[in-house]
Amino acid sequence: MAHWSTGQDGTRLWYETFGKKGDPALLLMMGNSCDATLWPKQFCQMLSDKGLYVIRFDQRDTGLSNWIDFSENPYTLQDMAADALQLLRTEQIEKAHIVGFSTGGVIAELFALNYPDQVLTLTLMMTSIDLTIKNDAFMGKDVSQAELPPPKDSFINAILELKKRPINTLHDKIELMVDNFREANGGKAPYDREYFYGLFEESLRRVDGKSQKVGHESNHALATSATSPLTKNELKSIQRRTLVIAGEEDPILPPPHGEKTADAIPAARFLSIEGMGHVLNPVFFPQLVSAIEKHIQGN
Repeated sequence: MAHWSTGQDGTRLWYETFGKKGDPALLLMMGNSCDATLWPKQFCQMLSDKGLYVIRFDQRDTGLSNWIDFSENPYTLQDMAADALQLLRTEQIEKAHIVGFSTGGVIAELFALNYPDQVLTLTLMMTSIDLTIKNDAFMGKDVSQAELPPPKDSFINAILELKKRPINTLHDKIELMVDNFREANGGKAPYDREYFYGLFEESLRRVDGKSQKVGHESNHALATSATSPLTKNELKSIQRRTLVIAGEEDPILPPPHGEKTADAIPAARFLSIEGMGHVLNPVFFPQLVSAIEKHIQGN
């Protein structure tokens, strides 16, 4: 069922729920410039079938939520965490299990730091203690001395080549996103182009009147740059039970990023999934849902 919430600074947010209200709430936070539909319905339904009230939402500058002129109204990932708090208040939910993917994982960490009383458990998927390494690598900066591995050169080169493609139609944009995710999927797991084409077609048709884009410009990247990286001392103050999930074939944030994150959070456990890249690939849905369910149950 679809709903609306008013986030930080009056930002209007679209969200959708799965399952029965009154069951333990699970809030999903997607990554950079990705809307709610990138948490696929099948994945959300599988989680709700475990007795959870699942919420996926369009963060600001994605999907049907407000798109913002960043030059006039800049914001940070802290503001996006505050948006999520307002959404829970709209739903009259006092506490929730929080799941964050990639940049959404950092937003989830900020949520846990700023609003610990609203967090039951934390699940961080394909994320990092420091996203600046990834951002610097894509800007061509020297990251050879970085504490954690940058994205693979082959991945960066492939994405830069994809960006050279002319985009004239909605089909062109969908194909571009399908190929982008194929690269992020890594080289081992099967990649169903037809499935991902349908996923991006759904996402892009929602906003086709605005723009043939999943997210608005690069505002999430700007918000990430405007947010100070979390320190190890800050992460040490997260006291909620945490599961950190990494994909062994992640070409963007390789497993050491997840390991470092888990090492910094006292009550964290690290799980690396064989063959998985930086994509919510249906091949891994059963494994991911099972891991989240066991984590929530304390197993």
